[in-house]
Amino acid sequence: MADDKTKGKDKGKELDKKDATPARTDSFLKTLITAVVVMVIAMTGAFLIFWFIFYPALDGKHAKGEKNAAEEAGDSARGDKGKGENEKIPPTAVTVTFDDGFANVLMPEPSMPALLLMYQVSFLVSDPETAELVNKNKPIFEDIITTLHSYRSREELNDPMVKKSIQKQILEMSNEKLRQLIHKPGPEKRILSVLHIRFAVHE
Repeated sequence: MADDKTKGKDKGKELDKKDATPARTDSFLKTLITAVVVMVIAMTGAFLIFWFIFYPALDGKHAKGEKNAAEEAGDSARGDKGKGENEKIPPTAVTVTFDDGFANVLMPEPSMPALLLMYQVSFLVSDPETAELVNKNKPIFEDIITTLHSYRSREELNDPMVKKSIQKQILEMSNEKLRQLIHKPGPEKRILSVLHIRFAVHE
């Protein structure tokens, strides 16, 4: 009889353990599901906040930065302080013409006959005072002109855009030098444009 009671108690404990195990499993699954749902809700909320609040602000700044960069690039391409090629020439504008220049043309083969690039450049400047300043410091500007016409290849000079490129570089570099030469405040002095009176390759 005692053995039967003992066996009965053991069976009861085993049943209690079996009943407790599914309960613990259910509790763990509920906790896990709740944690996952909370995490998904938090991530969704964070994404919505970023998308509707922070992203428009960042996108606006990015667009503004691209616009400024494009404007700066356009200003640089036009040569000086965003002044375009189509701006009106002031009535005070005058020209400063430089002497003829010559530069050896780089040939594809050393045995080929040498060619010369003949050029003559003229500046259109904002007023007679600017012309006087350029004439007074002509060697500075002649050096820029000579450097930018030198070491050009025959193939390069066949490109019609090369002349425009040289003019643009002369304009930018010369205006930079001109600003360095001005030591007192006053009306703006600048080189409006660079012109080629002569630009030709001769044998």
